[in-house]
Amino acid sequence: MVTDATNCPHCDGSTPVFFTDGKDNDRFYESINGGSVHTACPIGTALLASLLAVCVLVAVVSAAPTCPQYDGSTPVFFPDENDSSSFYECSNGRSVHMACPTGTVWNSNINTCDWPQSRK
Repeated sequence: MVTDATNCPHCDGSTPVFFTDGKDNDRFYESINGGSVHTACPIGTALLASLLAVCVLVAVVSAAPTCPQYDGSTPVFFPDENDSSSFYECSNGRSVHMACPTGTVWNSNINTCDWPQSRK
């Protein structure tokens, strides 16, 4: 994820280049041949920067964890203390509530969704 419009490549490669809006957590830019296209996530979703330009559902939860203001090279996750099949991923200082696939639960030991019998 690129964070500055001046870093747009002049020619598109095989991997798309995205960068955050910087103001809105539900908007991002896609670099296209040295220029950029400003794009909005669908209503009710927000940009999850660590996964390239993936918009995910946003859940407003009062017990959401406090995230670092800036994303580092390693994603920051928190378990949902009220729902073992959900977790939070930090994105630009905000916590984004995410759900595990059906039948799996959050495993904090490996920071991913896992089968319940594997979580210890």
